[in-house]
Amino acid sequence: MSTGRLHIVATPIGNLEDITLRAIRILKEVNFIACEDTRVTKVLLDTYNFSSELFSLNAQSEKGKLHIVIERILKGENCALVSDAGTPTISDPGVRLVNEAIKNRIEIVGVPGANAAILALSISGLPTDSFVYEGFLPQKKGRQKILKQLAVEERTIILYESTYRIEKLLNELSEFMPTRTVVIQRELTKKFEESWRGLSSEILEELPNKVSKGLMKPHKRKRIGENNLLQILDTTLREGEQTPGVYFDRHVKLAIARMLNDIGIDIIETGHPAVTSEIYDSVKTIANSGFKAKIGAHSRSIQNDVELALECGVDFLGIFYCVSDERLDTVFKKDLENAIEQITNVISFAKSQNPDLIVRYTPEDTVRSQFTNVISASVAAVKAGANIISVADTTGYMVPGTDRNMFDYISKLKAELANNDCFPKIAVHCHNDRGFALTNALDAFRAGAEIIDASVLGLGERAGIVDLAQLLVVLSSDYNINNWHLEKLDELYQFVSKHSGVPIPVHYPIMGKNAFTHCAGVHTHAASVNPTHYESLSPELLGKERHFSLDHMSGIASVKYALDLLNIKDLSTELQLEVLSDIKSLGQK
Repeated sequence: MSTGRLHIVATPIGNLEDITLRAIRILKEVNFIACEDTRVTKVLLDTYNFSSELFSLNAQSEKGKLHIVIERILKGENCALVSDAGTPTISDPGVRLVNEAIKNRIEIVGVPGANAAILALSISGLPTDSFVYEGFLPQKKGRQKILKQLAVEERTIILYESTYRIEKLLNELSEFMPTRTVVIQRELTKKFEESWRGLSSEILEELPNKVSKGLMKPHKRKRIGENNLLQILDTTLREGEQTPGVYFDRHVKLAIARMLNDIGIDIIETGHPAVTSEIYDSVKTIANSGFKAKIGAHSRSIQNDVELALECGVDFLGIFYCVSDERLDTVFKKDLENAIEQITNVISFAKSQNPDLIVRYTPEDTVRSQFTNVISASVAAVKAGANIISVADTTGYMVPGTDRNMFDYISKLKAELANNDCFPKIAVHCHNDRGFALTNALDAFRAGAEIIDASVLGLGERAGIVDLAQLLVVLSSDYNINNWHLEKLDELYQFVSKHSGVPIPVHYPIMGKNAFTHCAGVHTHAASVNPTHYESLSPELLGKERHFSLDHMSGIASVKYALDLLNIKDLSTELQLEVLSDIKSLGQK
């Protein structure tokens, strides 16, 4: 049996017409295609009306899966390696596979085509006879060292950088290469292709005046946290009631809604009126209570659900429908086109009944659905009248620092929507199955999400969602957004805990009993002198007080602090030590 071949096939970097006839032929003929993201490659194949077996081989899986590819080629199968865009192995996965193929004496065939670096160089006007390609600079370790080395490089330098980090790079180039001509090119071959030429300092001044539909962040951005457009949606009364065993009576829901309104929550999601008559009554009661917050309801993509929500008088309606291939095939028994038709019909109906209604469309399980499906459904939803597209990490699937990070997903989503002339608000609904709900929500915010869902105690399905208090405190203390009355959170949490039957863990961040309690002697000594030695958050932010615990871990500083609180001034050192001894003894019983 003869050994197969490994074809390294270049694909378009943006414009799908930029593919060679040979590349199309090879992709049709090979037994399987090893690709970075099967969803992206499928779009290319669908454009040219053919299908091939797709085998996922990305940066995270390459090392563990390449033996499968090699074994199949050695058995006589032909494989094409492609990346999401451009030429594989150039700042993309595939190098390990090529090296392993070489070791196994497999014939490697290159199929040339689009390459962003070469295209950018060819139209830059910079010297092309000699150049150095650096790709993406490391974000932290080694970055400054490489920049210093490049500062004395005489050849043309080619770098890749994210839109969201371009300001940082330009500032660094201004420091290390202030007199060097810089050319920035982005969205090459796409609708919003742009370029800037000049000194890095000049480009920094130019960027704000050459923004295309909001895709490029202006160089003089507000600091993260100065975005007063950020809105918080609390879903304790909807998602929270999906916690096993949790049920709130109507009067309890009204009280919770009033507290959320007083804190300054922007949107209160009150329930799904079609589920029970009790929920319907609760939603209607809250919607007609005159709160400043927008009152929202939840709805399937079914007209009857929408009618019930509208009867309640809500300001906001969240409509959801999953468009993953798996769900469409096995649950809904529909193709994507029919699903989109159902989604858009329901949205159009809702807007026809109340043009002022704020409509959010959620492609449930967004982040695990095929990205092209999400874009198709979202674009159609916006054009039908949806004001908000919500990215639902329904299973807590996203992991910061990996290829499944929320920052990149939101960035990509916003760019693709903009490419389709759609500019809805972006919301995020992050579940906590892996413990990253809050981190993922903040990543989404940094990427431009304008609405974050949360609930009291993080109540919700399985491991719940983003905790409201933790979110508000981080936004207030670390992002300089001070839109909420944080001192009212304690009353809300005690009330919800009591009526949900879910206790607040003593070590729970922000709202736990021990969140601002110091225990060990070294800690209490330093904190009694200056609390910031062992506190990065002040309890005063929430209208709370710090406490020093007296037990077997205590030191003499804890005793002195307690005596001072009790206004006992004349206790001798000997008696203080006796008190400490008794405290340590009691603390071990």
